[in-house]
Amino acid sequence: RKAATGLAVRSSAVGEGGARTYAGQFTSLLNVLPGQLVEAYKRVVAGRFSERAVFYRLSTGLLEIDSLMAVLFLPMLDARASGIMYTREPNDPKSKTLWITATKGLGVDIASGRMPADLFVVSRRGTHSVTERSIAHKEEAITLEAGGGLIHTPLPPSSVDQASLEPAQISRLAD
Repeated sequence: RKAATGLAVRSSAVGEGGARTYAGQFTSLLNVLPGQLVEAYKRVVAGRFSERAVFYRLSTGLLEIDSLMAVLFLPMLDARASGIMYTREPNDPKSKTLWITATKGLGVDIASGRMPADLFVVSRRGTHSVTERSIAHKEEAITLEAGGGLIHTPLPPSSVDQASLEPAQISRLAD
């Protein structure tokens, strides 16, 4: 698919993924047009002081200065499907499988659990066979709006229970 004109203006906490998780604490904006980048940057930085971010810091004993944040500007892609891939099973780092969660369109709410996603458990060895699959019922896809931002697009009834990824795509990701 072709690259879109918009950018993702993302926050990322320094140390994210370490002993403390910062996932979802700060603001990220998607498909921001070039003329809106300064305002988007300000909104993302202001997200450091949202109720969620302040509550997280207070509940974990962090000072505001201890939760450093970077702001990233990344090109958006008009994705047919997207999601999260764990190169090892999350609860068993010695496992011989990897996990792929995916949905049609942009998977902006997969990590929070607010968006249904397919799960593919895949062998890390050989032909990367799918050892387990769970296909979610997906009524809509989130896609890029031509004038910036996102749009929720209803899926046709014939595709709401179809997998978001084909076997060849799963194998390529596992490779």
